[in-house]
Amino acid sequence: MGGSVGVRCPSISSVPDWPDVFDVRSLVFTVVTLDALVLAALPRRIDLLALAVLMLLLLAYRLWRQLLALVALAVVLLGAAWLLRLGSGPVVGALGIAVLYLWRYSLAGAFGWFLITRVRPTEFMAAMTRMRIPQFLAVPIAVVLRFVPTVLTEGRAIIDAMRMRGLLGGPLSVLRHPIRTAEYLVIPMLAGAVRAGDELTASALCRGFGSPGRRTTIVQLHFGVADVALMLVTVAVAAYGFGVGLR
Repeated sequence: MGGSVGVRCPSISSVPDWPDVFDVRSLVFTVVTLDALVLAALPRRIDLLALAVLMLLLLAYRLWRQLLALVALAVVLLGAAWLLRLGSGPVVGALGIAVLYLWRYSLAGAFGWFLITRVRPTEFMAAMTRMRIPQFLAVPIAVVLRFVPTVLTEGRAIIDAMRMRGLLGGPLSVLRHPIRTAEYLVIPMLAGAVRAGDELTASALCRGFGSPGRRTTIVQLHFGVADVALMLVTVAVAAYGFGVGLR
């Protein structure tokens, strides 16, 4: 009897199929630059400009629910900061500073979330290969781009399974039994993270990572007018931020 034995490589690119509006290289440039500006000691107007750019990105990719969540977060935190500015005293001042820092880090995290959930690892590695970025820099970032969504999906599945078995109730149940809830969540999450790491390792070996030769890719990257416009907007925001910050 004759037969063939096939080897199935795990897939690491199960990111949702969003519309391809911008090239990966322009997205990485925009996110890294605006994140650095948001976390730098620059006037708060830079935060508002970065918020506008992120809202345009969410609109371009039709992420309506995430856009509404971002607007609600901005209204709550910036509104709280504005109200605290009307008060006086050391406690109010400390709370105002804490809210502003929370807003900056939340906005930076929103940019990172957008990049992680939008960019496929295959596209990212293709872009890094075209830009001749060393593998010891590109591969860990590509692993993070796939590992984080995998762990989040695993966490949602664990929570759904706990609810079906009656082990997880509402928020009050979590507050009443925090240690038990953590036990039910942490152990399956650790097992899922280890399994995801093994699958990522097998997938990376199947795709030729770590080989001495230069990797090739079949992913088609398209750097168009929209990417040039996005990068020009990012450069303009950066120039404005540093111009204001140096006054």
